[in-house]
Amino acid sequence: MQGAQEREQQAAALSIRQAPDADSRIAGTIRDQGSYTVTEIQNTSWGRLLSGAGWINCHTAYCRYAGPAKEKSAETAKSSGKTVTEDGIWGESLTRRLQELFGTPQDGKISNQLAANRKFCDGITAAEWDNTPKGGSALVKEMQKWASAGMDGYIGPQTIRAWQKKLGTPIDGTVSSPSAMVKKLQKWCNQK
Repeated sequence: MQGAQEREQQAAALSIRQAPDADSRIAGTIRDQGSYTVTEIQNTSWGRLLSGAGWINCHTAYCRYAGPAKEKSAETAKSSGKTVTEDGIWGESLTRRLQELFGTPQDGKISNQLAANRKFCDGITAAEWDNTPKGGSALVKEMQKWASAGMDGYIGPQTIRAWQKKLGTPIDGTVSSPSAMVKKLQKWCNQK
């Protein structure tokens, strides 16, 4: 019974590709059947995700067009329940919002993080730390790609520096508690 259920869930997933074609490497997966904003269309039906996570096939077999996106103000974001508190602490709500924007599974957790890197991440409360490398986090990989950092899925000093540079905050390779970088990241999420 469970095998059939897993196959059904996989069939319902929408692959995010690195380039606008079916032969391109899969960069992520959308499983929630939520609403996503596409910024451009190429090759007839491939849409670039606003989050920068990659491309999805927008053919009517996979997607439904809901009309042009409305400009979101902070007030609109609040009324939709998609805002995160801009307190500089990276918790579950920020993680869920980032997972939504980057098209990764939404569980509010930054999974499979190396315990050795915990000392650089005082301001991150949503991470799951472990001593054994397990491939990192899908969200972190997408965010590393967004910030032009190495894509190993682990939050360490180099990744933090890349995010700090991308967000225009002081670059020190640590996420303090509270963190100016996290505040900027929270603000960025609230503007999406």
